[in-house]
Amino acid sequence: MEAKKNPSKDLHRMSGMFFQIGLGVSLLILITAFEWRTEVKKVSIGVREELSMDWIAPILPTNPIEPPLPSPIKNELKPIINSIPIMPVVLATTEIDPVN
Repeated sequence: MEAKKNPSKDLHRMSGMFFQIGLGVSLLILITAFEWRTEVKKVSIGVREELSMDWIAPILPTNPIEPPLPSPIKNELKPIINSIPIMPVVLATTEIDPVN
């Protein structure tokens, strides 16, 4: 019986090679991105010594608002033992007669 599929038209024939090429390209891009160096430019800001900070007035609140104090917590502990009703447990006993 003749095969109905033409091997030259198979799309998955070279998929392994394309996968390996893709992995190689992505690895190359990743290594390049991590090894990329940029030129560091040193910027010097000339600071004058006669510059004083006297012109900056301290900003302080004149009337600080105090938050209200929380109300005190009352410790009212109630005994838990007296509030739980205790039900007596009656165990049923059965007598087993020996087999004759």
